[in-house]
This record gives sequence, structure tokens and C-alpha cells, in this order.
Amino acid sequence: MGITTNVPPSWGTTDAERAEATKKYISASWSETEPFVWEYFGDRIFTPRGTEEYKPAPALFQRGIEHSGSCRAVFEGENPDEVTAATAAGMRGYQIGQRNQPAYLPLHRVLLPFLDQ
Repeated sequence: MGITTNVPPSWGTTDAERAEATKKYISASWSETEPFVWEYFGDRIFTPRGTEEYKPAPALFQRGIEHSGSCRAVFEGENPDEVTAATAAGMRGYQIGQRNQPAYLPLHRVLLPFLDQ
């Protein structure tokens, strides 16, 4: 699993610094009873290196695909332009928050061949 997020490039000079700033930012406003499980993501927190890499630009999606190994790369988001861009980059895209649709991409749809989208 990984995270792609449009944090300001000024949050750090390296990917690791921006990822650490992202963790601090989210942790400061986290309201769930259970803490966010950052361990699931390891070094797969992808942030823009410049404003030209903000989603829906393909850079973050391409980095996610490069780090997915043999796993299928999936992007879930609320922004239809980002979902379209992720799909165009080669991910399985899914728009969350749509009425009459599952909250998250159902596993059986992750497993379908890309041609069945």
C-alpha cells in the first residue's frame, strides 16, 4: 500500500522529509480512536517534488506504479480528474463518495483484468 498526496513541496527538500511532515500534519488532526497505521505504508508515501507534480499530473501515479512491484496498482480518490489521470497512468482508478456505489473499490473489481474497467 502507498499514499499519494498533494502536500506543498516546501514541506521538505526530500521525499522522506515531506513524508515525515505529512505524518505530523495528519497525526495532529487525527480524531479516530485508533491511531493511523503508518507502518502499512513504509517508504511509499509519494509527495510532489514541485507544484508541477500535483495530482492530477502523472508523476505521483507513475512513482506509485514503479513501487508496486508485482502488485496491481490501485488509486482511490474523490476527485474525478485524479481518478481519470491515475487510470491513464496504468492504475485501477476508483472514485469514492459516489451515491449508490461501494465506499471503496470492492476486491473483486481490483482483481478483474484492466480491460474490464
